[in-house]
Amino acid sequence: MTLRPYQTLECDITQHISDKIYDFLTVKTNLLVNGCIGWQFINKTELLLDIPELLDFFASHKMAVMSASVIILYETGQLPLHIDELPIVAKLNFPVRNTVGWSTRWFTIDTVELDSAPTMTNQFGASVMDLHNIPDQKITLLAELADMSTPIIFNSRIPHDVIKTSDDCNVPRIIASFTFFNNIEWFLV
Repeated sequence: MTLRPYQTLECDITQHISDKIYDFLTVKTNLLVNGCIGWQFINKTELLLDIPELLDFFASHKMAVMSASVIILYETGQLPLHIDELPIVAKLNFPVRNTVGWSTRWFTIDTVELDSAPTMTNQFGASVMDLHNIPDQKITLLAELADMSTPIIFNSRIPHDVIKTSDDCNVPRIIASFTFFNNIEWFLV
């Protein structure tokens, strides 16, 4: 079974939840004042208690949150081409701030190149494929999502990156990312 790269989810109160996540980050963490870049885990219990609307959103889709994090980016290259580590395949990203002028892209990579890619240890201590040196002619764009404005379920096992598509976009781009105890891959079928 082949899974799609991503699927948007409707949420009538996306902006409200986004604002509340941003407020949480501002009041309950130092991530935005410390200049943090990339993946940053946050306390899921505290976040969900602070934002019952987010908990209701997850409950309406029968999602049991395992972990919560934010991805904070200022420039292209800060979230380079990668494949997320197992065991989780489908994850949910929720727009928080400054998503206009940015794109998430998913790619197919030549099987020989992918099979021979070396491994490296990521920032969480897991062994993952190092996709940095794969030649551009061996990589094909599969899908692209520009200016993310709604939550998405995405296939984290498809090689993906995030790029800035406008020099005058606002920064940092902030996305909240969630994993779940239950399987949500069916959204991508």
